[in-house]
Amino acid sequence: ITDNYYNRVNVDGPGLWFHTSDPYDVEGSTSYLESGTTSFAVTMVTAGSQTLWVYPVTKGLYSTGTVVNIPITAAGVDHFQLLVQPESALPGSPTGRSGTPNNGVAFTAGTAYLATVNAVDAFFNLVSTNTSVTLLSTAPYGTPSAATGGLTQSLVAGTTVFTFTFLTGQMPDASLLKNQLSVSGLIAGSATGDLPNLIEDLPMKANTATKLQILLPNETALPGSAVGKSGSPSSTIAGDAYAITVRLTDNWFNAVGYGPQGSTPKLVTSDSSDLNTPDASQSFTASTNSFTLTYNHPL
Repeated sequence: ITDNYYNRVNVDGPGLWFHTSDPYDVEGSTSYLESGTTSFAVTMVTAGSQTLWVYPVTKGLYSTGTVVNIPITAAGVDHFQLLVQPESALPGSPTGRSGTPNNGVAFTAGTAYLATVNAVDAFFNLVSTNTSVTLLSTAPYGTPSAATGGLTQSLVAGTTVFTFTFLTGQMPDASLLKNQLSVSGLIAGSATGDLPNLIEDLPMKANTATKLQILLPNETALPGSAVGKSGSPSSTIAGDAYAITVRLTDNWFNAVGYGPQGSTPKLVTSDSSDLNTPDASQSFTASTNSFTLTYNHPL
């Protein structure tokens, strides 16, 4: 405590407390003067120029003490931060981010999205480095994917933006698929060397219906792949019923529930002796999740 000319005044007792411009700082408790002086333990965690204010507990007893332009710099790299649009970085906060990947909505197969990778300290402050990082995914097909591997880019001043596209929008039986994104890279001098970060449980959905997929016995749907299925068709005996499955899918062979209009596809074979062609015995029901038809068609 000083007079108007900054000479210390030997005052005991009055309590003081402080406040900073860092919304995520670690503030201590009230401190009491002894012979006109006291000390505080101040921990600010958000990098940037910060301000500190000291107040008397008794309002108006003393004028507020202010220190401006306190430089807070990032610590060393602790890990890589992975943000998926529209998430944004929130340095100093407990999670280091705000927002939810894709606003909490399922990701659409075949659609490009953005992922930002930051090198950050333990408090999610950006650390300038130009190391290389790799974006990986558990998605069966797409970029990146389990089939094609990861995408690698160099950080510029500690950050980079990836474009990623998942092609598989569901499991082979059309049930819910959740993908995982992760990032990994090396930081020279880091305690662990390899510093990964991941985002789990990204739900997927199919794109718009564009085609009919035919699955014959012994063939299995493989959404997202180039041909959309695996296996070789089983042979049959002439005249026997042959189970033919037709799926309504998007461009990447993800099954799509039928829209409001309904439809009756026609099954046509090249057998000139086939008396049942065209076969219009099956229909997609309007406004339902129906995406599969099965024809027991004699060949």
